[in-house]
Amino acid sequence: MKTILLFVPDLMFSTRIEDAARSLGYQVASANASADFESVLAQKNPQFVVLTFDRTGNAWERLATAAHNAGVKVFAFGSHMNVAAFKRARELGCDEVVANSRMDSELLKLLQKWTE
Repeated sequence: MKTILLFVPDLMFSTRIEDAARSLGYQVASANASADFESVLAQKNPQFVVLTFDRTGNAWERLATAAHNAGVKVFAFGSHMNVAAFKRARELGCDEVVANSRMDSELLKLLQKWTE
């Protein structure tokens, strides 16, 4: 079964993402801020990573970098007010960066795009 690696501490978003991913036939693995992301990526071999840059300190940057270096696509989302994080996510090689509002309203459509 294909895997999506999730780094989303927000319970509302993580639960919705997990449900949507499972409906598409994917299993979901989660990583926490203290994880050795290189090891997690090697063990879980995800098709892609979904991460948030809200309320996660710099851990999201470490995960985005590790995934990019491993050739794993990264889908990032966060507050539209956090312009610096949007820019930083793109600099780190995130393949797509969207606002929370878009993630909320288009979740299944966005995941379908990434699971094709």
